[in-house]
Amino acid sequence: MALIERYVTPSGTGTGDGSSFANAWTFQTAISNYTAGMRINVVEDTYNLENDPSLGIIDLTVSATNSSPIVWRGRNATDDGDGRPLLELGNGRFTISGQNIQFMFFDVTSNTSETTFNNSLTGDGMFVYRCKFYNTNKTDSPASAFKQLSKSTALDCLFSSLSNNLTSYTIGTNKGIISGCKIVTKNKGIKIDDNL
Repeated sequence: MALIERYVTPSGTGTGDGSSFANAWTFQTAISNYTAGMRINVVEDTYNLENDPSLGIIDLTVSATNSSPIVWRGRNATDDGDGRPLLELGNGRFTISGQNIQFMFFDVTSNTSETTFNNSLTGDGMFVYRCKFYNTNKTDSPASAFKQLSKSTALDCLFSSLSNNLTSYTIGTNKGIISGCKIVTKNKGIKIDDNL
C-alpha cells in the first residue's frame, strides 16, 4: 500500500504544495487538504495554534479505510527518522473522530479545563502511538482527561494534568484499548471508566 506523502512545517516553504519539506504545507493547509491515503509528515518544531480560530480547536474528522488510512506522523527535519512536533492549543481542544486515522509522535498541550479541551478519540480503527497530551491548567476542575477513547487504541502514550482541583482523572475507554501508557496527575486519583 503506497501512501501519498505530504509534508508540513510551521510557516510552509517553497511552493507550498506539500510535496516535500522544501515545499511544505502549513499546519492549517494540511488540516484543510488531507485525505484518505495520505501520510502527513509534520516536521519536529513548535506549532503555536492558539491564536488561529480554525486551529485552536483541532478536529481530525476525515475518515479513511483499512486499505487507505490517514497517517499523521512527527518527523525529523532530514526526513530519515521520527520527530516530536509540539502542538500548542492554548484554550483549544483536540479531537479525532474520523475512522482509520493514525496519529504518531506528537506532543499536544492545552491550558484550559479538560472539559473544554474535550480530547476525544472516537473513530473506528483509530491508532495513537507514542504521543504526549499535557493539560497545563492549574486552577480549573476538569471532569475528565479524555472524553472518550472509543473503539480506538492508545499505545505508549502519556496523559498528564497539572490541575490543583482535579477530583479524578478519567479516561473513558468504551471498547478502546490503552496499553503501555502513563497517566500523570498532580495530586488526585485516576479513573478508567468503560461506560463513557
